Amino acid sequence: MTECERIISDGLIPESFLREEIRNDFLVDVNRKKLWMILLDLLLQVDRVCKKHNIQYFLDGGTLLGAIRHKGFIPWDDDLDIMMLRPEYEKFLTLKDEFQEPYFLQTPYTDPGYYGSFAKLRNSNTTGMSLRFAYQHFNFGITLDIFAYDNNDDSAESRKRYETLNNLHIQNSTAMKKSNLHLSERDKQRVRELNDADPLKRYEEIQKLCRTFENQNTKYVSDLMATAYGFDRDLFFKEDFSKAIEWEFEGFKFPVPIGYDRMLKILYGDYMEFPPIEERGKAARHDDVFVDPDNSYKNYERFLKFLADYENS
Repeated sequence: MTECERIISDGLIPESFLREEIRNDFLVDVNRKKLWMILLDLLLQVDRVCKKHNIQYFLDGGTLLGAIRHKGFIPWDDDLDIMMLRPEYEKFLTLKDEFQEPYFLQTPYTDPGYYGSFAKLRNSNTTGMSLRFAYQHFNFGITLDIFAYDNNDDSAESRKRYETLNNLHIQNSTAMKKSNLHLSERDKQRVRELNDADPLKRYEEIQKLCRTFENQNTKYVSDLMATAYGFDRDLFFKEDFSKAIEWEFEGFKFPVPIGYDRMLKILYGDYMEFPPIEERGKAARHDDVFVDPDNSYKNYERFLKFLADYENS
């Protein structure tokens, strides 16, 4: 039985969800629907645990945009993000045993070899394998990303700290690519320049820097675990997360921050405007991720080990 078949059998999501359809002039085929079903099921698992333990979380990034603009996934999107303020995030991480097979809460402490700065909830019976890290041995199930938002300010020192964090993220990302036999020239150069620091220690340094203002009542919060947007698009008003609103997402209700409008404007500008038809499917697509909702990553991991042994023989 595949995971989609199990989810349908358990009555979590109806079989009709998998029907191919056109949304906003974009074809959402069965394969994308299967991926969405796995992601939506992961979100339902997080929602269950958070409600049980009174933990506040919010839809984040493109998932939040999808909820507000589409009442579900952005049709051309292929991932799912949530966030928590730091105290809630730390509490959530203590609940890894709430997630039983096939679900797996992934951090550098629960899955040696994974040095990502933020937590992930994986479905171990599926495959969502980043080709950049494909030779690294950790769980590669389809994933829901979980970010902590930390207290922050708009000082020159904080901007400098942001750049330091960005460099540390790149270094740990590079550490996970070292075993890859097929790196780009840029990544090969980064591997050559990488120092010998323990990636786990580097991860702990990242967390410490993220929590610089942990005990202060700051005006802003930022997602310092993921610095891809740049400082100014990552500086949000803390008061916008003071309360949650339940919002429709693919027929379910999930929490969004009370200040979602201001947050989305910071991230995307005029967020209700659709990209041109020819651009849809490009911005959110993760070209380096191999997805198979019907089979476990473990099947492919065995092949990659064979390939690595063959190429190194």
